[in-house]
Amino acid sequence: MPGYSGTPLPRKLGLKTPMTLAAIGAPKDYCEWLGPLPDGIRIVARVGTNPHAVHLFVTRRAEMKKHLDALRKDRRARVIQSVLEQPILPGVLNYLSEAKEMGLKIGLASSSGGEYVRGHLKRLNLFEYFHVTKCLEDTEAHKPDPAPYLAVLDEIGVSPREAIAFEDSPNGVAAARAAGLFCIAVPNPITQCLSLSHADHCLKSLADEPLRQLLSRAADRNGRSV
Repeated sequence: MPGYSGTPLPRKLGLKTPMTLAAIGAPKDYCEWLGPLPDGIRIVARVGTNPHAVHLFVTRRAEMKKHLDALRKDRRARVIQSVLEQPILPGVLNYLSEAKEMGLKIGLASSSGGEYVRGHLKRLNLFEYFHVTKCLEDTEAHKPDPAPYLAVLDEIGVSPREAIAFEDSPNGVAAARAAGLFCIAVPNPITQCLSLSHADHCLKSLADEPLRQLLSRAADRNGRSV
């Protein structure tokens, strides 16, 4: 953006600290293509929503369309490699195992594609824990719209007051709250610089608090029966 002077990030996006595209792991060529910081801000604001929105933004922003295919393939390869290197985050397996032992129904609401989501759950041997998964192609609307969560609740057969949600992005938290769920926010390395204060409760890691304690916290809030 011509004339950009490095003004602090817009508060309306909830960004806690100044950041660059490189700071969230964007490839150097993406930084060059997308230009100054404000464009990067708009991409960060889309975390947790329909991934096609980011692709459309990049397409419109790019001036050299002939290089777009090569850039897309390179980015995809980097994303795949990065995901494959990610381990199960602390506390996740314990939560899933304990929830299963307690007889709780577990659902997943995602704005990413089903093949991507279910494929990685299977890769990490976590897919068997989920009674239902609703992904990009399963709902017409996506986060921050509550549609993905409402679809999960409908299939599981519980009301919002009987469920809790775990989220890692502002759009995800907004979707969960809009669906009427008690929401616990646990940021990932990208979203840790964003405000998740609109969640009911925030944790740095699932390893920081036992599942039963969180369930009790949710039940105490507004007389919920989780």
